Amino acid sequence: MRVCLGLLIITVACITLENLNAPKTDSELVMISTPSATLPAETDTPPVEGSKLIFDEEFSGTQLDTTYWATEYRWGRTNEPELQYYAPDAVEVKNGILRITAKKHRMEGMDYTSGMIASFDRFTFKYGYLEMRAKIPAGQGIWPAFWMHLNNDDKSGEIDVFEFLGHEPHIIHMAYHFPDLQQYWYNGPDYSQDFHTYAVHWEPDKIVWIIDGIERARATTEIPDEPMYIIVNLAIGGPWPGSPDETTHFPAYYDIDYIRVYQP
Repeated sequence: MRVCLGLLIITVACITLENLNAPKTDSELVMISTPSATLPAETDTPPVEGSKLIFDEEFSGTQLDTTYWATEYRWGRTNEPELQYYAPDAVEVKNGILRITAKKHRMEGMDYTSGMIASFDRFTFKYGYLEMRAKIPAGQGIWPAFWMHLNNDDKSGEIDVFEFLGHEPHIIHMAYHFPDLQQYWYNGPDYSQDFHTYAVHWEPDKIVWIIDGIERARATTEIPDEPMYIIVNLAIGGPWPGSPDETTHFPAYYDIDYIRVYQP
């Protein structure tokens, strides 16, 4: 983990949990479909000219750095009507990868265990370029996500870098709520087959979603203007993805290579 201390504030986006769990209708979706690109080679060049790396989580140690990450939401380890209990031991750091594992295992009254990390009250930022490289799992009822939530949980607001429904492995959902839901989606390759990069460039007048180095969606209205924290989670079930069935393979693995934040 590397954090630049020369910057004053780091801020992250909020999520309205009611909106997160609500099913998305076709009227809320905007499809963006362009030819897929080859994953760019890693480089030290900042993704935005003139920006500096201020947060660099490479997961290079042997355990999660709890200085920056919790393994639960502020309110606890469940988020009903989802079906998982977010167990601390479902998050493992090994060989430069953070692995989140979901299992069909009953715990604390829930039918599944899974994992998450969240940087609330530890690392927040306002505006910048947030990127993650990850391999996401597929399967009915599997729901990995990478998003930001307002650090003030008394207010609604979030930016979803991506959400992924395991039964639709070619589609990446991108959205934000501030306060109204605006959602986009991109139809590309089977994203569960390999690592890909997922990013947002958040500025005062726009949010740009980038997959594998290519812009896939853009928003220019109702842009969040408050600090946000980062969340990476692997949910199971709920109204939108539906429940796992006999075709769903467990354990399911969500592997994260790095999480980086750049600012001017």
